[in-house]
Amino acid sequence: MPSFVGSVLAAGVDLALAEVVPVTNARRNDLLEEDSFRGSSTRYNFAFAGEFGRVYKVGSLNTKTGTLEQVQMERRGTGVDYPTVIVSAPKAVWEAGTGWTFQTGELKLVTDSTPDVAMTFASMRDARFAERPADMMNKPRSPQEMRYRELTRFIRTLERSGGDANQLRVERALKIAIPVTCIIIALFGAPLATSTQRGGTAYGVGISLAVTVIFLMMVQMTKAIGNKGLMPPDLAAWVPSAIFAVLGVVLLSRVRT
Repeated sequence: MPSFVGSVLAAGVDLALAEVVPVTNARRNDLLEEDSFRGSSTRYNFAFAGEFGRVYKVGSLNTKTGTLEQVQMERRGTGVDYPTVIVSAPKAVWEAGTGWTFQTGELKLVTDSTPDVAMTFASMRDARFAERPADMMNKPRSPQEMRYRELTRFIRTLERSGGDANQLRVERALKIAIPVTCIIIALFGAPLATSTQRGGTAYGVGISLAVTVIFLMMVQMTKAIGNKGLMPPDLAAWVPSAIFAVLGVVLLSRVRT
């Protein structure tokens, strides 16, 4: 019983730290300016998730001149009353106080139920595109640097822009599956550690450690399978836990009390 209580507490602490650590790391990186590309004023071929559901795809960014080259903005809609908006332009220019201005581009409205509407423009200003050139120089954050909700929003944005989010979906599921592993290992290892077979407790502890290594290897294997889309990403993260949980219940039912 103490082992199970301890594993539940460990799982709870792990879940809490998974939400706190990204915040503290982000604060540290801001103070040390480690999230920015140092020694460079240009960035090439990247996507940027802005506010209000906007996703920007940029060919190149120059912070010294405040310009974007080959830029496209997409905001997914829901229908005729709120259509999908796609804006593309060969160039956009930043001006302090006014924001970004797209030059000589095209705007397209897509409703999925009526014919698309397209128009060209000499210049257009997007009031929702308020990010400064320096803000767009920030390095992309890894899943470990995002909280669960932040990662969920990023996955939705990536999928709306047509990107592959399988790897991120696996990482999101692992944010819960890994802490639960504490309980699974206790469920599986306790019967082995308390066994009275030849070798005694030390033998059971050694077997438990070996099983833990095998479990972690299975996590990495199913993670790779989920990343490639060969298995539903959310399922891939939970397969090792499900297998060992079943084996743990079987072992626990056979322990003599």
